[in-house]
Amino acid sequence: MLPNARRDCVDIDCFWMGVLVYSHILSLYTPTTKNSVQISSDKNNVFAVRASGNVGSDVIDGLVRKGVETTAYVRNEKKARELFKDELATGLLSIVVGTYTSIDIYARANEGHDRLFILVSGGVNKPVSMSKIKEIFGKIAYERRVRQIVDVSSYNVRIDGIQCIIRHMHTTSEDKLLALAETNSDERSLVILNISECAAAVLTEPVEKHDRSIYEAGAEVLSNEQRAKIFDKVLGTSIMYEQQTIEDFYKTNISSGMNHSFAYDLIKLAFNGEGKKATLQLAVILNPPLRTFEEWLQDNIQLFQ
Repeated sequence: MLPNARRDCVDIDCFWMGVLVYSHILSLYTPTTKNSVQISSDKNNVFAVRASGNVGSDVIDGLVRKGVETTAYVRNEKKARELFKDELATGLLSIVVGTYTSIDIYARANEGHDRLFILVSGGVNKPVSMSKIKEIFGKIAYERRVRQIVDVSSYNVRIDGIQCIIRHMHTTSEDKLLALAETNSDERSLVILNISECAAAVLTEPVEKHDRSIYEAGAEVLSNEQRAKIFDKVLGTSIMYEQQTIEDFYKTNISSGMNHSFAYDLIKLAFNGEGKKATLQLAVILNPPLRTFEEWLQDNIQLFQ
C-alpha cells in the first residue's frame, strides 16, 4: 500500500475473478474554490473496455437495463452489433471499435465519460502487458476527468500467502491504477467489487456510497463430489465426477500455449483450494440476492443441455 493511501477495496473472489473500483471524485473532499470542478456524484456515463466477453457483456446488459448511457469499446464490430442488438435498440448503447494498442481511438472515444469499466486479459506468455495497458488506459481516463474506474482483476490476487506470477501480474496492474488514483488522495478513492452484477451496481450508484469500502465475494463452497450430485439432480442425468491428475491438468494447459509459471500457479489454485469461502454479506450489495450453486444451475440449465 502506498504511504497514507486512502483506499476502498472490494475484493470479490468469485471463481477466477474479482473487481477493483478506483473512484476519482473531483472536489468531494476539498474546499470549493472558484476554479474547482463540481460534478454530480450520481451522474452516469460509462465507457466499457473489452465489453463483448462473458463478463463485459453482462455488465453492458446490467447498465442498459438501469438506463445508463454506455459506450462499448470492442475489437469486432459485427460480433458486438449482433451480441448487443437489443441494447443498441434502446439508444443507450453506442459502439467504438478499437484494441489495446489503438490508443488514439481510445483517447478520443473516452472523452466526456464519467466512469470507466476495464477488463484486460493477461497474456500467458507476456504477463507484464496487463499492467502496461491498464496504466495507459487509466492515465488517459483520469486526464479526461473520469471519476471512477472499475477494473476486473484476478481471483484471490490480494490474499496473503499466495506468491505466484498470476498474483504478480494483477497486483502490479492494481498498484499502477492505484498510483494514478492517489496522485491527489483528497480527490480520489478506491473500491473493489464482484464480477458483472457487482460492477453494474457500483457503476450505477453514487460514487460516495462505495468510497473506501472493502467487499469480498465468494461463491458457495462445495466439494467436487457435492457439485456433481447437484448437476445430477438438476439435469436429471447421471454425472460421474472424475478427478483429473495434476500431471494431466498441467499438460493440458501447457499444450494450449500457457507457459510453465502460469500453469504451475493454476495448479496451486485449482488443487489446493486456496481462499475459498462464501461471503453472505454481499447480499446487501447485490439485487437480486445471492444464490446457491443449485439455484444458479436451475437458472442457467440451458447452458448444459
